[in-house]
Amino acid sequence: MKVKKWMRLVLVGSLSLGLFGCGALQSTPGKTAAVQLKKSSSEEEKMYVTGCKKKLKVYEKADKDSEVVGKLALKDKVIVIDDDDDDYYEIEAVDQDIKGYVDAHYLTDSKKAVTKPGIRYISEDKVDMLDDSEEDSDLVATLNKGTAVTVIAKPAGDYYYVYSKDADEYGYVEVEVLSKEKPVEEKKEEKKEEVPKQQAQPSKIFGAGTPPTNYYGPYYVYVDSGYLALRNAMAFDASNELGAMYNNEQVYVLETGGQYWYVYSPTLGMYGYTNANYLYTAPQKKQTSNPTYYASVKTGYLALRNAMAYDTSNEIAQLANGTAVELVDKDTGTEYWYVYVPSLDMYGYVNGNYLTK
Repeated sequence: MKVKKWMRLVLVGSLSLGLFGCGALQSTPGKTAAVQLKKSSSEEEKMYVTGCKKKLKVYEKADKDSEVVGKLALKDKVIVIDDDDDDYYEIEAVDQDIKGYVDAHYLTDSKKAVTKPGIRYISEDKVDMLDDSEEDSDLVATLNKGTAVTVIAKPAGDYYYVYSKDADEYGYVEVEVLSKEKPVEEKKEEKKEEVPKQQAQPSKIFGAGTPPTNYYGPYYVYVDSGYLALRNAMAFDASNELGAMYNNEQVYVLETGGQYWYVYSPTLGMYGYTNANYLYTAPQKKQTSNPTYYASVKTGYLALRNAMAYDTSNEIAQLANGTAVELVDKDTGTEYWYVYVPSLDMYGYVNGNYLTK
């Protein structure tokens, strides 16, 4: 087995990173090779699954379109049989009867580097993503301020190993230029100066109320799936939800600062706090390359559900015959497939027996 330096790994978020673990990042294989931590000869072939939210798929061949022969969890140990291919390694699971090929970016030879994927944001202008953490490393991509990256591994030192969906690249980025919160755009700051804080609501209102006369400006909701909650407190808690706001709905921002902003939702007719990481100055368009299927029912409708079961309580939408859906994952272990419905901008489960191309 050839010795490499350090393995490349990652992510979402949104509170996105991928609904089905590593598979969400494999729609387009990474263009850079996996890198490994330097290791002793006695541990040369042992590696661990990293950067996975749920499962890492093991394929029959070095091709993500080939048959899935098994799945590995975060921190599972494998022995590398062949690493000549930069994108896919042939492996054998140490504690399971599984042998096949996995995306090499999600392996590391050190348990200390194993981590769950997490979203970070580029906090400075024009940051270099490198193919290694050494001084003579080559440039992989240049990332702009505010770009979201998924952290696959946190090796010892000043660099994290990350995946950038925008650049479709894996590489190393300095820890000091990564932030847990998305940097506020300069335009937002300009609007903040134009409207003094004292002109916002004189006292906090949570719930129903008339529209404000002064606000920083309209912003638009965008989430990868589900909805953005309007809350009566600056915390993520099911008990403080006032209402649900969906993609491209407008909100009027009255106060900024921190992760939660104080806003008014015209759709709900309510005031409250919401997570500013999902607010944008312009409507956002969902990008996808998932295969398209169509609802096929002789009578009635095809139910979109929030669970893989036939139950009236889990229906979240009704799809008429011929409604287009985009397949996200059908490897669910049941007859239900996970799909995205462009016309509703919603994710959910539908019975795959009633989908046709």
